[in-house]
Amino acid sequence: MTTSTVTEDFEGLTPQLFSDYGEAKSITLSGVTFGVDASRRLFFIQAGQYAPTQVISAQQSGTSDEILNVTLPAGGVTSISFDVFICPVVVTLSTGEQFAASAPSFLGITSTVPITHLEINANGGCGTQAVDNFAYGDFTPPDLCASLQALQGRVSDLPLNPGVANSLQAKLRAAGRDLCDADPSNDSHAANNLSAFLHEVSAQAGKKISLPDAVSLSTDAQIIIDLVQ
Repeated sequence: MTTSTVTEDFEGLTPQLFSDYGEAKSITLSGVTFGVDASRRLFFIQAGQYAPTQVISAQQSGTSDEILNVTLPAGGVTSISFDVFICPVVVTLSTGEQFAASAPSFLGITSTVPITHLEINANGGCGTQAVDNFAYGDFTPPDLCASLQALQGRVSDLPLNPGVANSLQAKLRAAGRDLCDADPSNDSHAANNLSAFLHEVSAQAGKKISLPDAVSLSTDAQIIIDLVQ
């Protein structure tokens, strides 16, 4: 899997754009627009106050939530990440998905559906919320059919009892009928056969399959399962 990203770390901005008393409502940096509504202010916190670099922040006056709206480049992206400071946040994507993050922490999100915008909400009246090192890009998932075929090749290369090898390969071939057809909506059906593969590998681990080989086969199968579910 690959990800190509653009990162805005907010460090060294010239000029220092907004103080705590600025009234800016939005700004576009590296193709991303950060904005607040009429009841909030957008500003940059001086380096060293909360983090080693300047961070973009939204502050709300007289209400309980601090919300920062982020609009991504036209067409959306499939991968975003950023550092969270000061307050825990709930992130709501344009896809409808929600993610929670504590503070300080790093939050990374990938999506198979392009993300066009997101809302970062530090609820609970914390007073201020901030993010830094905002990165976005496009996540390219691995070729699941190729991953399964590689797993079949590894099973073939192992010095296994023929009965065990045939049983494992039968489960992988069944999974391959879903993963390697022309309809991606069938991919999730492969998880059942891959789970049966995992169960058999676990049952034979240390017996007819060496422990190192069992760990390797299980890890590769689990990666495919995680991607199709």
